[in-house]
Amino acid sequence: MKVSQILMIIMLTVIGITILFFIKNENRAKSIIEDLKNGQIPINDLRDYKDEKDLGVSPFAFGANHILSVEIVRKEKNNKILQRGGGFFVVILVVFMLVRSNENKKDPTKNLEKLRQKNIISESEYQAKIQYAKNLGLEKRAKQIKEREIKKLVSELDSLKAKGIISEDEYQQKLIKVREKTA
Repeated sequence: MKVSQILMIIMLTVIGITILFFIKNENRAKSIIEDLKNGQIPINDLRDYKDEKDLGVSPFAFGANHILSVEIVRKEKNNKILQRGGGFFVVILVVFMLVRSNENKKDPTKNLEKLRQKNIISESEYQAKIQYAKNLGLEKRAKQIKEREIKKLVSELDSLKAKGIISEDEYQQKLIKVREKTA
């Protein structure tokens, strides 16, 4: 998975979490306001939504002050949620754009496309080079798979040698066989 794809997933996650926190805060504030309008005083919930300027009002005193206080704190919390979420999103977006730009510069397909559009290479050359680039990518992938296989076999041999199941001479012989078969 490319770095840009990972960054895209992180950006979508940040957006999702920001929206969830925003909705949760809205629903909680609406619930408290609804309870206050119905004559109930949710003291535990109200403590979280108490405006600092409204400290002189007793939580047992019912009135419009509490509803106003909840509205003010709800807006402040929403602003904080949106600022933090937006800040993270912008930072990740800038990093994403830089990484994506760097990936595009290194992408042979896009480079060949630019050359073809500017009539530097012909259509037949373009198709041949694209096929060559794909083959190179497949060869590189096959080489990586082969290297992983060698590492796995060598680590298994190391484990057998460490446990004393095979001797040093057997280990060297098996190591040579592994390299011959995977070469």
